[in-house]
Amino acid sequence: MMKFDSVLVTAVVPAHNCEKTICACVDSLLGQSYGNIEIVVVENGSTDRTASTIQEQYGRQQEVVVLPLEEANVARARKAGVERARGDLIAFCDSDDWYQKDAIQILATKLQQQNADIVNCGYAKAISPGIPLRFPRSFVEADTVLKKSEWSYSDYVKPYNPLRYPFFSGLCGSLYKRSVLQAVPEDVLDNGLRRGEDILVNSYAQLMASKVLTIPDMLYRYRVGGVTSKNERLLEDLFKLKEELDRYYAPHIPCSQTDLDAESASYILNIIFRRYQSAYAVSKRDVVLFYEQALHDVRVRGLAKMLLDSDPEEDDVLIAKLFLQDDPEWLACNAKKRYAAKRYTLKALAGISRLFR
Repeated sequence: MMKFDSVLVTAVVPAHNCEKTICACVDSLLGQSYGNIEIVVVENGSTDRTASTIQEQYGRQQEVVVLPLEEANVARARKAGVERARGDLIAFCDSDDWYQKDAIQILATKLQQQNADIVNCGYAKAISPGIPLRFPRSFVEADTVLKKSEWSYSDYVKPYNPLRYPFFSGLCGSLYKRSVLQAVPEDVLDNGLRRGEDILVNSYAQLMASKVLTIPDMLYRYRVGGVTSKNERLLEDLFKLKEELDRYYAPHIPCSQTDLDAESASYILNIIFRRYQSAYAVSKRDVVLFYEQALHDVRVRGLAKMLLDSDPEEDDVLIAKLFLQDDPEWLACNAKKRYAAKRYTLKALAGISRLFR
């Protein structure tokens, strides 16, 4: 049994164009109640003052290791951080987010008590440290252990449809035994994806784990409107993620490709439809152009047809039919109505957040 604080925890922080938020992130890790932690900050291809800010603030601190990486590639940055890590336990944190003060202590203690390979916690969205929280999310109501020997259909297909079968698709807010991450193939860790790179890594990491623990404690804070929450080239990224899951994950699970394709179709169409929920700063014209591009993409229409042929749920039927129409304004109007409340709330929070940067 591990003694508390006897095991070194390495926190890996990819840092790209985050000069205004990186200090709050690193300071939250330096201020952890857990007494045996190192922080590996991987500065990857920033064009602002991120590199100089990190060097000025933490260059002489023994607990902080700064790695330069010329290429702006978050997956490669995390991989470099894992390779440099000395700790037997590894946590990740995005450069615009932060952990609660007791987060690492709680995660490490729970992992030890259950002899788990991975422990996941809940999170809450926030404006900045000290500012009221919004949109808290916990995936369980009590500590829940999932053994690899007990996986069911929903556990296998989660990476293909995280909206229907919620799981910890992100790497942040979790603590991993380094041995689990070392078992993940190098080309999965360095997968080159811009969206879903963490879904691919986490799906494979959970395959390598004998026991995964999920706790309800909301120990991670996700900054609203932060640099890592932006997303471009959504369609290409979603289809690329599907290709990579098919290549690296699907061969290791007992599910038919037909089922995986249907789950993926549901996920991709829902994500495209939900694109408007956070697009409060985008003009109506640009939103309509986005949906026009989606409607004219033969891959998207193919997914809609496939979904209708796969005994879909009622909500999936409605969304699939919308993507088989030739009216982008009607699609944009439906999306706007569905997520109007959330868009207005996010817009208000993002506006407030700019006052605290």
